[in-house]
Amino acid sequence: MRDTHDRNDGCSSCSGDAQPMDPARRTLLKAGLGSGLGMLLSGFATNSLFADDEKPSGDGMDGAGMDGDGMDGMEGKAPEGGLLQKVKKGSTKTKSDLPGFGETKSVILLWLAGGPSHIDTFDPKPGAKTGGPFQAIPTSVPGLHISEHLPRIAEQAKHACIVRSMTSKEGNHERAAYLWRTGYSMQNAVLHPAWGSVVSATLADEESDLPSFVTVGGPGERSGYLGAAHNAFPVANPNQMPANASYFRGVDAKRFGRRRAMLGLFDGRFTAGRDDEPVRGQHKLQERASRFLTSPRRAVFDLNKEKATVRDSYGRNNFGQGCLLARRLVEEGVRFSQVTLGGWDTHQRGFPAVQARSQILDAGVGSLLADLAERDLLDQTLVLCLGEFGRTPNINKDEGRDHYPKASSLLLAGGRTPRGAVVGSTDAMGGEVQDVPIGPQDLYVTVCHHLGLDPREEFLTPEGRPMKIVDGGTRIPELIA
Repeated sequence: MRDTHDRNDGCSSCSGDAQPMDPARRTLLKAGLGSGLGMLLSGFATNSLFADDEKPSGDGMDGAGMDGDGMDGMEGKAPEGGLLQKVKKGSTKTKSDLPGFGETKSVILLWLAGGPSHIDTFDPKPGAKTGGPFQAIPTSVPGLHISEHLPRIAEQAKHACIVRSMTSKEGNHERAAYLWRTGYSMQNAVLHPAWGSVVSATLADEESDLPSFVTVGGPGERSGYLGAAHNAFPVANPNQMPANASYFRGVDAKRFGRRRAMLGLFDGRFTAGRDDEPVRGQHKLQERASRFLTSPRRAVFDLNKEKATVRDSYGRNNFGQGCLLARRLVEEGVRFSQVTLGGWDTHQRGFPAVQARSQILDAGVGSLLADLAERDLLDQTLVLCLGEFGRTPNINKDEGRDHYPKASSLLLAGGRTPRGAVVGSTDAMGGEVQDVPIGPQDLYVTVCHHLGLDPREEFLTPEGRPMKIVDGGTRIPELIA
């Protein structure tokens, strides 16, 4: 069992005798050393230590602070002014009777926000009254057909496994997405960590120059009780370098170094006689942000280093370029990337919208799978492509389909998953799962297997409540090769 919070750390929420931060140190920290460091710290998911302070002035540091960059709403009820204790790495490895345990090094989650129609994408029903207007086309796997608007994915189907038996009971967008991406139903008392946050807390190298959990084009769930250090590093636009990823105006490497040294002097004064986790955690995040800011590896976010033809093949849109960035992050050892493509909530005039979304999806996913295979990265990379639910078999009066959690599809590729395979099925109308039903927790437990994690591993929340990585679920042998 892992305790994610030290109850003797002197923080105000536990002992009532927390020492106030030295005002001069607060000002310097908030100013971000006159560079992008302060904003990068928010990208690396620090807490909002300075949310109520006034903005500093002078010395060219105006606007270089940490205000208003997604740092509100700290999950897990972390102590004020502190960080939750980092969990220890490497204790989640357990033996397994199935192959491939722990062989996956990176995960790419391609999230289709809104809930795509399974019938109009990966589980077509040609000739059925529920089939809709799209035709089914053959793939590189004999006997497997998918939507006509996914021709490049069809070419890469030999590298993938199409799962046609995903199912849940949650038909609300927010709650369903939370369930699939945390392994828990949404609760008022606890905010559960995202997949990427769990991977960051258990498997990632905290000394890396790069973040371990990156989201592109959408926020997703956050780190919950694991603490803000394991929140995602957000990339709003993959066509640009992350905000504040360079020295602030008027600051060069030499000046930055002097300011880091000055911060060290203030830190020494503040930490004298203290040895608590919040302070150590804050220092680690500062060091990590500094390493990122000065590391040549941050060039992984610069897609201009790719050939124009490669960028074109992925599609010149945020999702396609996000898939390209995810491939580059895998090459640099980043553990978890999430790329979001919205627009799948097609209640009205749904078929033109699905066609347009499918063309974007097809270029991004088709190129990603081809690239990973060509670069021998598929064996170590697990790719999952899904949304929060499927759509109704019956077409409504507005020429759309409505929410349908009973059946949906998943494209799975890489790692030790089956290649060129189909798992599960729905009935002739696409309304009922016929075999190998797979729920959100089942998928999460199976992903844990590929990553070498014990899904029954427990963490302690700041309130002392034990929480398993996944709330139930069963490993699915059909998704392990």
